[in-house]
Amino acid sequence: MNKIIVVHNRYTQYGGEDAVFDSETKILASYFEVIKYDTSNHQLSNNPLISFLQSIFNFREAGRVWKMIREHRPKLIHVHNDFPYLSSSIYLIAKLNRVPVIKTVHNFRLTCIKGTHYRNGALCLNCTRVNKISAVKNKCYREKYLTSLGAVLISQFNEMLNVSKIIHTYVALTSFSKNYLVSNGIPDNKIRIKPNSTTIDNKNTTIEEKIDLVYIGRLSEEKGISNLIKFWQEEGIDIRLTVFGNGPLIDTVKEAECEYIKYAGSLDPSEVPKVMRSAKLLIFPSEWYEGMPMTILEAFACGLPVVCRNIGGLSEIVDHAVNGLVFDKMDSKTIDRIRGILDDADLRESLSANAKRKYEMNYTNNKNLKSLIEIYSNVSGII
Repeated sequence: MNKIIVVHNRYTQYGGEDAVFDSETKILASYFEVIKYDTSNHQLSNNPLISFLQSIFNFREAGRVWKMIREHRPKLIHVHNDFPYLSSSIYLIAKLNRVPVIKTVHNFRLTCIKGTHYRNGALCLNCTRVNKISAVKNKCYREKYLTSLGAVLISQFNEMLNVSKIIHTYVALTSFSKNYLVSNGIPDNKIRIKPNSTTIDNKNTTIEEKIDLVYIGRLSEEKGISNLIKFWQEEGIDIRLTVFGNGPLIDTVKEAECEYIKYAGSLDPSEVPKVMRSAKLLIFPSEWYEGMPMTILEAFACGLPVVCRNIGGLSEIVDHAVNGLVFDKMDSKTIDRIRGILDDADLRESLSANAKRKYEMNYTNNKNLKSLIEIYSNVSGII
């Protein structure tokens, strides 16, 4: 069985990229001998200077990766996230050992140190791949000048190392992501489009409460939850909105509770399908480009239509009037369309069937495995 190393640096708070890494390593284990190498930002030193040096080039992790490559002789290395603790050291080590590297692009950190191109409640496109001085001026990373400067220096060091040339193949989650990479100097022939995948239990269980419109996700500004709540309050929207999640805006959501806004707490991942099967619509009002949100894929797997903003690659996932609703602006027209879906059981049934169909055609784990095998074969001829 061919050996591959799959690498990921976990974030301090578990998120979508971590979930994808966990899922794909399990999927790949049915076909390859998978050696997982995951680190965490919890391993960063409390000393700011040492932490910065670790993020520039982590010699300790470089040594471990070198040892792992020598021991296992993998056919390739697949990287999900390296920022900041793991650093770009893994790419140089792979190059020195002549092991091809595949990198899945989950965010937009190539041109934005936050990875979101979102600042002060709006999209921000001030920074580029080679010029991120605006990020320092605006304290974009952890709201501090020094940490922002450090993140910019890390980015520029990666450019000096020519990391993009070391990487053999980039995996983009959507066409939008691929176009973003191409527009920032990554050759078209180095990029493959492969969406994420998910799986859910087949128990078909639900919760007792029936939900009209549900939000499930992180409670943070870029996710659009603050503006959604504000719109509900200011316009007196009489559609029952149920919110599940955790994050920095949890108090904002709790304080907004009323007849038509309910905060229902955070969800264990195992409980998500139950809630989705009990809802009529999922709303996904994110205001940043996103990668490929697992929440939408899980909704489709449950046959739950999705209402989302027309931004980034989201409209590639949600097909307007086919398996959900895509809106440019949250206004009275959007509300009327949402209400129209909620009030029409036949329409919901059609949207639900189409959502399930799109999941089965594009986002199952079997589809993902086949795509990964094809990409790996093109990289190293291991099939």
